[in-house]
Amino acid sequence: MNGIAKNKGIFLENYSFGRALGVQIRVVGALTMRELQTRYGRDGLGYLWALLEPLVLLVVLYLGFTLLGRTQHAGMDLVPFLAAGIVTFTSIRTTVGRLSSAIESNRGLLIYPHVTPLDTMIARAVLETATFIVVFIIIIGGAWLIDLSSFPSDAFGIVTALSAAMCLAFSWGMVQWGLCVIWPTFDKLTTVLWRILLWTSCVFYTLDDVPLQFRHYLELNPIVNIIELLRSAFFSGYLSPITSYGYVNCWILGFSFLGLFFERTLRGRALMS
Repeated sequence: MNGIAKNKGIFLENYSFGRALGVQIRVVGALTMRELQTRYGRDGLGYLWALLEPLVLLVVLYLGFTLLGRTQHAGMDLVPFLAAGIVTFTSIRTTVGRLSSAIESNRGLLIYPHVTPLDTMIARAVLETATFIVVFIIIIGGAWLIDLSSFPSDAFGIVTALSAAMCLAFSWGMVQWGLCVIWPTFDKLTTVLWRILLWTSCVFYTLDDVPLQFRHYLELNPIVNIIELLRSAFFSGYLSPITSYGYVNCWILGFSFLGLFFERTLRGRALMS
């Protein structure tokens, strides 16, 4: 009898967890669709611009590099070389910014018992991740079709690097949200921070281009690590000085712990502000 009761308790516990998970998935899905319609409109034209914006930037830079006589960089085709830097960096920056304002933009929905501040951030992260993947596939696929890019040498490595980029952006976004709650003017400082990071994240160059005395400082930047790992996965002939995800994972875990701590401890303060 004790065994039957124990099994029944385990079953009920798993059933309750499954129901709660199902509700959570439906809530995040509804928030994601609401975010999509609110931000880009029901006709989808706004979302089309979200896809075209990084593409336009890449085309401008590609033309600039081409006019300078640079059709390759360190043996890498120019389009995927630029895409790995530009698309990855802009996607991380955009996701972090979107998450830091997720609760403020969805404050009216938080009166519902099943909607939590974390749900609003997850929904925005899902939308930004989908946009990131679609943009990257369009650029790389289009460049390959018109013979401006070779086929990626390590598809699994590319998926891993892109996943790391979005995990970093999500955890970083939670931390930035918490810092903005504690220090409202912090959001203004992030503009300066991202401008500095744009030029110190190997977006337009590789880590091998940097003199050794400065390279060690850039290696501390997790975005540099992701971009370099992504390029190494795409081009078999490029071996980056950075070959491990361990450092990036440390940043992701650290940001996740701090971000979840902020979300739990500052939730009431954020809703009352």
